[in-house]
Amino acid sequence: PSTSTFVLIYDLNPSSVNSIRIYSMLDKKNQPHILSACIRVGGKGSTTDNFHSGGVAYPIDVDHGVVCGQGSNMVGENFLYHPGTEAKVIGFEIPRWNELVSWLFKAAVKIEKARMIAWDVAVLEDGFELIEANYNGDPGVMQTPLQQGTLLKIKEYM
Repeated sequence: PSTSTFVLIYDLNPSSVNSIRIYSMLDKKNQPHILSACIRVGGKGSTTDNFHSGGVAYPIDVDHGVVCGQGSNMVGENFLYHPGTEAKVIGFEIPRWNELVSWLFKAAVKIEKARMIAWDVAVLEDGFELIEANYNGDPGVMQTPLQQGTLLKIKEYM
């Protein structure tokens, strides 16, 4: 079996693409910042990883690119291990985290009118695949995994 980056993320739940959700915001000087980030892992047997399909979101330490806490689902249940695969997600390092952030920041500054974007990205063996850029990304996914609000951070950048 391959031990590639993609397979490791895939193994968290093999029935879905498990994506990284990064919320970025441009400040007053059009400099990008990360508000929050999480890895979204699909629910047992689900083909999608989002909250509305039974997915679980695990918070990512934005400075280091490491899953730093238990996961949460849409109804507020918390999980130390993934409920469908029993995979240990806490401590998981997002491959090429700094490269991913730099890649998204280059895109963020090109879309100045969208001050805040929720980026969904798949990490591949040879790079990244942008799934979508949400101008109105679900704020529940932004705040639930870390169990803290982001209003003060948002106001700081406005």
